[in-house]
Amino acid sequence: MTWADGFAPLRNRNFAWYFASRLTDTLGMMMAGVALAFAVLDTTESATALGQVLAAHTIPLVVFMLFGGVLADRFPRTLVLQSSNLVAAATQGMLAFLVITGQAELWMFIVLAAVNGLADAAGFPRWPAWCPSWCHATSFSRPTRCCRLPAVA
Repeated sequence: MTWADGFAPLRNRNFAWYFASRLTDTLGMMMAGVALAFAVLDTTESATALGQVLAAHTIPLVVFMLFGGVLADRFPRTLVLQSSNLVAAATQGMLAFLVITGQAELWMFIVLAAVNGLADAAGFPRWPAWCPSWCHATSFSRPTRCCRLPAVA
């Protein structure tokens, strides 16, 4: 496989948009998690508080993932992804504002982390179903490999 073959899927407009949005979403979620941990530790100086905030994000994510799959099947793909990403961005933006202004308290971290977990649960099941409908048009022989590329890039 040559470099040109490796970048061939990016010639497909839909895949290029998918790749860019998925890569941006993945990087943003990674950075938000690190920033959240440091913000909670800086604000509360408590590892227990950090555990509570992480649990507040993870529990709704796990519990409502199945419901997110139902949403993904009943509503248009773009609506589900855009809505979940907008809610996630809003919660992260509110947290950033509260931390920067010095008004953040533990309960705010917990509530906003839980809402962010719900948003992730709504949008996450939609990512894998997003590209198989057009990924076959690329030079990849297996759509699964094509669709997983942005997550590992």
